[in-house]
Order: sequence, then structure tokens, then C-alpha cells
Amino acid sequence: MVGMNDTLENVLGAGTFDADGKASFTINGATFNILKTDTVSSLMSQVNSSEQADVKMEYSEFTNSFSMSRKSSGVGYDFTIEDEKNVLSQLFGSTGTMDEVLANDKMYSAGQNAKVTINGIATERSNNTFTIDGLNFELLATTKTEETVTTTRNTEAIFDGVMSFVDEYNKLIEELDGLISGDEDYKEYPPLTDAQRKEMSKSEIDAWEKKAKTGLMHGDQDIQSALSQLRVALYQKPDGAALSLFDFGIETSSDWKEKGKLVVDETKLKEMINSNSADLEKLFTHSKTKVVDGKTVPDGTQGIATTFNNILNQMANKSSGSQGTLVRIAGVEGTASEDSNTISDQMVTMNDRIKALKIQFETEKTRYWREFNNMEQVLAGLSSQSAWLTQQTTTGM
Repeated sequence: MVGMNDTLENVLGAGTFDADGKASFTINGATFNILKTDTVSSLMSQVNSSEQADVKMEYSEFTNSFSMSRKSSGVGYDFTIEDEKNVLSQLFGSTGTMDEVLANDKMYSAGQNAKVTINGIATERSNNTFTIDGLNFELLATTKTEETVTTTRNTEAIFDGVMSFVDEYNKLIEELDGLISGDEDYKEYPPLTDAQRKEMSKSEIDAWEKKAKTGLMHGDQDIQSALSQLRVALYQKPDGAALSLFDFGIETSSDWKEKGKLVVDETKLKEMINSNSADLEKLFTHSKTKVVDGKTVPDGTQGIATTFNNILNQMANKSSGSQGTLVRIAGVEGTASEDSNTISDQMVTMNDRIKALKIQFETEKTRYWREFNNMEQVLAGLSSQSAWLTQQTTTGM
């Protein structure tokens, strides 16, 4: 019985490794370097975490054997393995090479596509789970007889999904609008000094700092731009779409105090879902892209959800390779951008400027003190001369 914490030297034998206690093998182009002191568990973790290898290695205590399968299934997903030290073949219980293991029908079987006939049309799929015309299929077993599957549209789920979208949109609009139009309390609550903090309780400090942050984003151009883009996107129809959001009973509130929130005619929405679900799907999810200068960009008018996703990514994407505008400006706590963004760079520049000004201040202060002392000495000399002249003039008289 192999233990997950057993060293590879104990499982494979010292002869598997070179003089430095090292060995290596390659699976589908991914190279794995191992040590004789590594455990079985660490080897499996290294292999299973590799996206390039695209395999899953498992151990069964019941059969006391290892197995390995491709994560991607179907025809064409085979194994390309280079293993001079026969590390893997030994794990799989073979005394031969890995090529012999792959040639052994009892130890290895090539991937096969799932074959199915739907409504008289035969098709092959590399995975047992797939989607056709919006309907999800999961093949659970083989059969030689015809099976009848009856489906109905889940209008309640679609309705709930649309209502959830409206609710989340209204929350977002309220939050963003609150940021750019809220009271500018921060103007009356400047940052606390260390001396002020010592004289205040924690609750007082928290209350002060909350006020000091209120209104900081007032009139922010980036948020205003994103908010405007979101509102415009609601009333655009993707290329080829026959219906707009208004046709489904969803429109902007007529109450100006709602600041652009959506209201829903639920009866009309349900009726339109029953009769025009395909148009609703296109309206929300249509996505067409093209490559320009090596970058993938939208091609034509996109669906509402797709457009929203693009707008929010442009504003708040955390990816280091394509940061959103707000992330570039302020960063995200706990990420590399926390210390590398426009605001932090400005703070560094300001601190450097403050240090330079302090040095300049000390230099100027020293110069002025030196000039003042020199002036005092000159005045003392003049006073002494004046006294002497006065004395001489008095004596002469």
C-alpha cells in the first residue's frame, strides 16, 4: 500500500534518480522536476495543478494503483509523455517504458467522442455535457433504443433572472449617483493630526474619518462617464435584434427623484418571455468581437449584459494586464495595484516635495540666522563707535 506521504525514493527506488537525487518527466509539453525526497502527494499536486499538462492523476487505496486521465475529453486528447527514468510507468505498475504502457490496451484507452442522434440528426461531442439551441444536455449512459425527452421553457427562472438584473442595476445606479452627487462634508473635516488623535476616542476618530471621506468622489468624471454609458446601453439594440428593453415592459422611472432607475411591468414581461424568449436572450447576451491591432474588441452593438460587463471592466477590472480606470487611479487593497497607482504615485511625489521643502526651509533658516547674527555684530560695533564718538565730542567741549 502506497502512502501519500511516502517519499518517491521509497516508492520508486533510489535507482530512478540521478546522483543529485533528481529526475524529470514531461506530460503534454509540461516538464516536471522532482526530488527523491518529494512525497507522492507533492508529485500528484504538481501534475494536477498544471494547466499545460491538462491531466488528472489519482490514487486508489482499494486497488492500490495510480491512474491518469485527460481533463479535456474526446477524440484527439491523447498523452504525449517523455519519461527517461520511467517514473510514471513505475507508478502505474509497469516494468516497461511509458510508450509500452500507452500501447497496452489493458492499461490505456484512448478518448472517444460521445455520439448521439437528436431529432434525427447525428452529432458527436467531445464532452458528455453540451448545449444545443440553448438546451443543456448531459449524457449519463449509452443506449441503443430511442429515448423521448420532453422539455418546457422555464419562464419563471427567466423572469426571476431579469428581475434580479433590474434590482442589481438599480442598486448600482443608486450607489454611483450617491458618490458623485453626495454632500461634500470632507471640506469641513480635514485629516486629523497625531496630536488630535491622542485627544479623541476611537469612536470619535471613526466618526470624523467617515465625514472626512464623504463627498470625496463628488463630480468624479470617470464615474459620471461610466454611469452615462450604462444608461445609454439600456436603450441600444444589438445588431439584428427586433425588440428593445421597452418592448419587454422595462423602462426608466418617470420620477426624476429615482435618477434613472428602472421600473418593470411584470405582466407584460411575463407575456413577452413566453412569446419572445429568443429575442430577450439576444437583447441581453448578444456578443460579437473582432481583433484590431492584436486586441479583441466589440464588433457592432452588443447585448445589454455584454455591454455592461465591458463598461464595468473598463472601470473596475483588477487584472494587472488590463486595469480599469478606477483601479489605475486608486488601486485595490491587497493587490499589487495598492502601492502602484496614480494616487499613490502622487502621494510619493508630494512627500518627496515636502522633504525637499523642509531641507530648503532649514537651509534658508540657517542663512537668515547667520545674517541676523552678523547684523547684530555690526550693530554692536556701530553702537560702540557711536558711544566713543559721543565721549570724544563731550570731552572736547
